[in-house]
Amino acid sequence: MNQMLSSAKLQTVLPPDVVLAAMPDFDEMFDVLMQNYRENGIYSINPAKVGAWLLMGLNRDNSSIGIIRGPGGIEAACGVYLATSWYTDDIYVEEVFNYVRPDYRRSTHAKHLIQFAKWFAENLNVPLLMGIMTTKRLAAKERLYERQLTKIGSLFLHGVPWVHDELEKNP
Repeated sequence: MNQMLSSAKLQTVLPPDVVLAAMPDFDEMFDVLMQNYRENGIYSINPAKVGAWLLMGLNRDNSSIGIIRGPGGIEAACGVYLATSWYTDDIYVEEVFNYVRPDYRRSTHAKHLIQFAKWFAENLNVPLLMGIMTTKRLAAKERLYERQLTKIGSLFLHGVPWVHDELEKNP
């Protein structure tokens, strides 16, 4: 697997507006993740689990969180974590969240957070897997990701009726 990245000679640079989050960012990051959940969550929330995953990222325990700050605080954040698939021990980087607060969506924040995730994976010399699970402006987000990454599949959901209704309203 490591040969995949080595032969591609990827050279993504960490955008200058993205910094690595640290423990002092816990409370504000928790608020960002709760806002992300309220907007995009599909299942029930377990705040203790959110906090545990946040601590992993802030402690850089096989993970990292890139943030973009502005005068009012954290405007956007992306959490990336090492993972494996069910059939292999090969490691890859999985994007767990990538969220831009509503007031900052007419910016380059989302693009810069994708670059952060690519930079993180390239520095570990492992592939990056990113996805979109939302009912808000899905088509626009897909276009953004397709300009930055290679599309390899799709996600489908059954058994959550309100998701279909939201997608009908928010293509």
